[in-house]
Amino acid sequence: MDTELIYCYAKTNDLAAMEEFVTGPNCANIQSIGDRCFNEGQYQAAKVLFISINNNAKLALCHVNLEEFRDAVSAAGKANAGERAE
Repeated sequence: MDTELIYCYAKTNDLAAMEEFVTGPNCANIQSIGDRCFNEGQYQAAKVLFISINNNAKLALCHVNLEEFRDAVSAAGKANAGERAE
């Protein structure tokens, strides 16, 4: 249920409510919602979701699609550093 509620927030572009919901306790599969939003071209919503779960690789792709290139480079660097740490 949490997953679909977050997706509804994304579809209605209520990003503030979505962000508030994902920062609190929930049972949502945020990665799958982020992927779904990304695949549908809802890059701003996907960005919020990927930030909340620290998925910097996907976050970098969102930034590129939003033409936020400096942020894309920063997120890609964090993703690369995370891969080396593992």
